[in-house]
Amino acid sequence: MITWLEPSPALREFVRWYVYIHRTATAQHPVLPVLETRLAFYPRSACRVFDHRLQGIDTVARAAVIGPQTRRWVDLRPGPVEGFFALFQAGGFHRLFGADSFALADYAHPAADVIGPGIASVLERIEAAARPKEMACALDGYLATRLSGAGELHAVDRAAQALAVAHGAIDAWTLAARAGLGDRHFRRRFVEHAGMGPKHYAKVARFTFAVSLKTARPSRTWADVSQRAGYFDQMHLVKDFKSLTEAPPSRLISQIGPTGGDFFRPGPHDAEYVNPGLSDQGTAAVSVSY
Repeated sequence: MITWLEPSPALREFVRWYVYIHRTATAQHPVLPVLETRLAFYPRSACRVFDHRLQGIDTVARAAVIGPQTRRWVDLRPGPVEGFFALFQAGGFHRLFGADSFALADYAHPAADVIGPGIASVLERIEAAARPKEMACALDGYLATRLSGAGELHAVDRAAQALAVAHGAIDAWTLAARAGLGDRHFRRRFVEHAGMGPKHYAKVARFTFAVSLKTARPSRTWADVSQRAGYFDQMHLVKDFKSLTEAPPSRLISQIGPTGGDFFRPGPHDAEYVNPGLSDQGTAAVSVSY
């Protein structure tokens, strides 16, 4: 089961979606590179991962801030999965909490260490919730308390959002010019707000779109995926898959398995493909009023 819920209107410039995932059993599968910072809650049991950097098993805090993932570093361990997540807009977490996204990248940090001990009460409310909508209300209310001190939307946030919408198909020079910043200043601020440089951000955005295309329609050929995702040719797609995940495209898709669509909810700019979960009886998209 996977349920997508929209945040309240006041938070939509900061949060893309709330996502509830509940699967009774999963095989070990890779955690893919992603652009978003996520605030994660595991209400029933801890999440365990195999960290390839440590060559060992690690346990994620029950309330965690998961930074942008620049490549595949960990795999989820086999077993049941239940989690509730806030997926932030580009720069959204930085604006609400002031955290340097680069310092958060590629790791799951105990949320209390990043945003303070108040998050413990949110975890308690999520643990007590009977439905995903109640979980969303609990988290939405907490995030709303941060709005009065939130930072303004910066030019690099707009640039990161534009790059994500374009699936990486804008060069850094163009983005810097639009932001009205010099190249070095733009890149430094981009890393601070987005967790990685604009060139790598574009690479992950294009990769994510390619995976979305294939998981939405498995019969689509890799040649077609590479063309639609904006790769020069299929070999460039293969090269990016290997560098980001250490697996060629077909092997990665088989490793992901049926959970491949968990973090590929299309927004209004993604008319190119459909949400793969919409064909799954256990998937729902919900617009919630608070």
